[in-house]
Amino acid sequence: MSQKKHETINKHYQPSMARLYKQIIPICEKLLIQDGYKCYFGTHNCKNFSIWKDCFTDMIGFDIDNPTNNKSVIEMDCNELGNIKIPLSLVVCAVGSREVTPKLQHFMHNWVLDNLLPGGLFCINDYNFNKYNVRSLSIVETFYDSFRNKPYYLLTKTL
Repeated sequence: MSQKKHETINKHYQPSMARLYKQIIPICEKLLIQDGYKCYFGTHNCKNFSIWKDCFTDMIGFDIDNPTNNKSVIEMDCNELGNIKIPLSLVVCAVGSREVTPKLQHFMHNWVLDNLLPGGLFCINDYNFNKYNVRSLSIVETFYDSFRNKPYYLLTKTL
């Protein structure tokens, strides 16, 4: 993807996702289990991560790059999570894209499912919800993702 196309997408993506996240966060605040880590995978320039971090001050971000030098972001290639176990209570997974890095997205969603605690919350878009094995998850609420013109789900782990 060209840098110009990437910048154009971000110009529309970030405000759209910010509006969506501001609808989801209050529900997460009510339902969140206390055990486990709150993680945002794919922080990029931290604009949308900051919305979550403002509400969940102990949230940790992960990305391959940390251009804003945010102290709450761990720089790492999420492909390297492999056998690392992190008990998760809340996950926002904005890593990669289905056009550029579909294998990374698939890996991350499976990794999250392996690490999400029972009762943990997982934010996921329609494409991923329909593509991956989510039998151990149930829908808490469905939102409308105006950027993709598709549903966006807040899920909870049931098993």
